Amino acid sequence: MFTNDSINTSIVQYVYSKAWKKACLDSGLPSPSEDHGCLVKDGSYASDYISKWGIEDEMTKANTKITKLKGKSPWGLLDAVLQGNDPDYSPERAKSLFLVYSKAFSGQRQLYWSNGLRAALHISKEENDEVIVSKPDDVRSYLLAQIPFEQWKLVLKFKQEANLLSIAESNVVALQLFLKNLSLSNDEESRKLSSDEEVLRE
Repeated sequence: MFTNDSINTSIVQYVYSKAWKKACLDSGLPSPSEDHGCLVKDGSYASDYISKWGIEDEMTKANTKITKLKGKSPWGLLDAVLQGNDPDYSPERAKSLFLVYSKAFSGQRQLYWSNGLRAALHISKEENDEVIVSKPDDVRSYLLAQIPFEQWKLVLKFKQEANLLSIAESNVVALQLFLKNLSLSNDEESRKLSSDEEVLRE
């Protein structure tokens, strides 16, 4: 919220606290406490919060936030499909729910320019998707590798996404070797688990 200098945070909090309390009571909820109901701070506090990822992400990526309950973000649903071991979300259920999400959000804009802001910042008119797609591909872009589904699961299992990208940028041959070593590491881990289970049975 942007205000003029004559309006401070205490005035805004007073107005919004009353509105929030009324909304809660009208909805059948208990009256919120002053400490946790509505807290207004000035912009100097925003950097601590926004620095988590960036203001553009904060405004458009609510779908990536992790719930404290048993629900899933859309990308959590895809992870449940990929891993296949979530007790609350079978791959079939997670896939079905993600399809519902994707249909609901397909083609929907999540970030809008305020009226007159683009002109005030001297930014040219935004290009639509059709114009962007019609442009030729960057000549520097090319396919480095295609990673099979099972190999990608190993990359995630060993948390090697960043290493994979670093290696891919410098040496394509090393990338293939890296993926092969991940498979070997997984085989070795599986053998160790089997051996440990046999010892426990004895």
